[in-house]
Amino acid sequence: MNTQTKHTFLDHPFLSSCHTVVFDSPKLETYKDLSPSLPGTVRRTLSPHCNGVKQIANVLAICPHIQTVHIYAPGEPGKLILGCVQLTVDSIDHYAWDIQAWFGFIPPFIQPSLILDGCNVGDGKEGTALIHQLRQLTGSHITCRQSDAQRHLHVV
Repeated sequence: MNTQTKHTFLDHPFLSSCHTVVFDSPKLETYKDLSPSLPGTVRRTLSPHCNGVKQIANVLAICPHIQTVHIYAPGEPGKLILGCVQLTVDSIDHYAWDIQAWFGFIPPFIQPSLILDGCNVGDGKEGTALIHQLRQLTGSHITCRQSDAQRHLHVV
């Protein structure tokens, strides 16, 4: 991420009052129009050439008050693509430190939320296992919204 982009994001006028960050992938052009632009929400596009897990961790480190992370990203059952990273049950341990930091500053009496949209990451046995690992690492409530259906998978 270049210095100018980082500086612009840090100077976002709603940054100090936002509680939700929407991360999207440039590969999902159709979802850009669907991502919420509600008060208290800031949107950030992940670079396809960088580690998306680290990009999310870096943003949340400078915004420790964020309670909801909404991710529009490509993937398939048991696999979530974040930038140049393919997050799976087999690879999640390599990124555990950064994932644990996502909501590391939220007080224990607030349960953060992680919304995964634009993919079917929570489907099947592999998907359930990956979501369970994400839940363990983030301590968050996770909602997976499937791209081909209106069904939601909630993991409490």
